[in-house]
Order: sequence, then C-alpha cells, then structure tokens
Amino acid sequence: MPAVPPSRAIRELSLLGDKSRRENRAMYPHFTTNFMQIPKVGLCQGKFPQFLLEAWDDYDYRKKSDNDRPSVFPEHQLYVVFAAENAGSQLGSYVYHSFEEAISILRQVSGTVAVGEAALEFEHRDLHRGNVLVKRTHEETVYLRLGGVDYLIPTHGVQATIVD
Repeated sequence: MPAVPPSRAIRELSLLGDKSRRENRAMYPHFTTNFMQIPKVGLCQGKFPQFLLEAWDDYDYRKKSDNDRPSVFPEHQLYVVFAAENAGSQLGSYVYHSFEEAISILRQVSGTVAVGEAALEFEHRDLHRGNVLVKRTHEETVYLRLGGVDYLIPTHGVQATIVD
C-alpha cells in the first residue's frame, strides 16, 4: 500500500470531524470530533526566530517539553505550521479528578484511533501523553461513528483530542 502524503493525512484527519460533517454525520460511516481541528496549515523554512525560541524555552521551563529545542536544527530546516483550536493541556500534565475521567479519556482516545484506522487506514505509531490533549467540557457525551454504528461516550467532564 502506498504511503499517504502528510498533507493529505492532515487534511483528511481534520475532515473526519469538520463542521459540515457534524451537520450531516449520518451520511458518513466513520466520524469523530476528537482529532485536532486544523483550519490552516503552512510550510516555512529557515532558522527558528529568537522570539519563538524564547517562547519555547518558557514553555519547556513551565511544562517540560518532550521535544528537542528547535535551535538544534539546521538553517535549511523545513517546518510545518498549524493553526489549530485550543484543545486543552497535554495528557501528561492533566490532573485527574476521578477514575471516571481517566476511563472516559481512554475510551475517547481508543475510539478516535479506531475511527482514524477505519476511515483512512491511519495507524498512530507515536501515541504518547504529549499528543493527547485534555480539556474540561460541559458536554455530557462525545459522539463517534465507527462502521456506521453510533457511540456516545460519557465525558465525565473531559474531552480528549489527538493532535498528531
């Protein structure tokens, strides 16, 4: 099977839960809103600007990044830039309020990965605490559709989103 170009994968994963699909979700065999919604994607090249390095350092100091500092990359480095929704904090820094929250996050992430696999043959080979975001929600359930079957996952006050 040929590899899916990254730009197509990003576009298609984002489309799994886009607004037009939300309104017409019964038309689709697979649906989730738990992949990061990405309205814009850009590509840039060059040395990482000092003000962004300072912002990265501040973030790393406060949250401890799992990634390399961008200054390690060469001046001809290509970067993909995403404009994305605010989907919360990294799972690794989230403080659980109940066992039910933890189970809900596990169910949401598992269901979302299953939808991505069924819809796009997408395999997430790098799923870790840094690319699952969690935020508080007032929604009672998260809806997903897998193989034409609808599922309502109780949120217990949290929504999980997969970011890459």
